Amino acid sequence: MTDPKRLACVSIHRERRAVQLTNYGQRLAARARQVLDVCSTARAEMRANDLTETIALGVLPSIPIQKISAIAKACVAAFSRGIV
Repeated sequence: MTDPKRLACVSIHRERRAVQLTNYGQRLAARARQVLDVCSTARAEMRANDLTETIALGVLPSIPIQKISAIAKACVAAFSRGIV
């Protein structure tokens, strides 16, 4: 679970008998659901694909292209050798 202090905002409001999401917390939860849905869809697509076909590699735009290239080359090498 993420430490609320790391979010730099108040995402929950705690009372003695209840915990409620703040407006920010509701927006964060909605975005988190979207991320989980995308991950779930990606997992399902990977399970449905034959591993001999094309594999899509999703990356964050903040990762330098040199690292992405190295990762992609390592994946191609591993799949061509039958390691994965």
